[in-house]
Amino acid sequence: MDALPTGTVTFLFTDVEGSTRLWEEHPDAMRADLTRHDAIVESLAEQHHGCVVRPRGEGDSRFCVFARATDAVEGREAGEGLRGALAVGAEFWANRLRHILGQALYYRGDYAGAEAHLGHAAAADATAGDHDWLGHIARARGDYAGARAHYATALGYRRRYGVRLDYGFTLSGLAALGAAEGQYARGARLGGAAAALCESAGIGPARVQQAHFHELIAAAREGLGEAAFRAAWDAGRAMSLEQAVTYALSDGTA
Repeated sequence: MDALPTGTVTFLFTDVEGSTRLWEEHPDAMRADLTRHDAIVESLAEQHHGCVVRPRGEGDSRFCVFARATDAVEGREAGEGLRGALAVGAEFWANRLRHILGQALYYRGDYAGAEAHLGHAAAADATAGDHDWLGHIARARGDYAGARAHYATALGYRRRYGVRLDYGFTLSGLAALGAAEGQYARGARLGGAAAALCESAGIGPARVQQAHFHELIAAAREGLGEAAFRAAWDAGRAMSLEQAVTYALSDGTA
């Protein structure tokens, strides 16, 4: 399909269960498997008159959109899936659906709907990802203090579970927050730290760059000028993980 479908469409989200730990433990095998995974998803989408939209979602997820649909993602089909999961007591999957729906609604600009789904998921069984996305929503609304609080909560979860790569999601969110606040050097440093974390695991930084990260970092680049931006980005890349987290949790004036 050459162009995105219009009108009423259906969204399909996929994810690879346990992928973060698999990337850390088997990076070469994961690169090969994800290449095959992406090819299969793209082939099936094309066969059924759909297309893959990138970048969306997080991590190794894929976001597909199909032209022949009965309802959009936040409509009946997703709602039935959510109600079905709750009906059989599958709260984990219900929360996963809420998380995905929250992301989709964020990208549609429906921040109230996104917050409702993600807030419900966080209240039931919070994850760092829930708080990252609640931080993105608060930032998009101009509630920078609220965004910082959610990102700090997410970093607490990251520390609890200790998966290095996962820190990249939250550090990228804080980088975008710094740029949104006009603290361009801070945004660049945190963006560089997140990118270095990914690259040390052999993974492209785009994996953790969500929620209008690129637009906000482009504003930081323009505000600082190329030389100053590159110096700040490289300074972030040189930070250890603990240094990056400590800096991310600082008062935001540096």
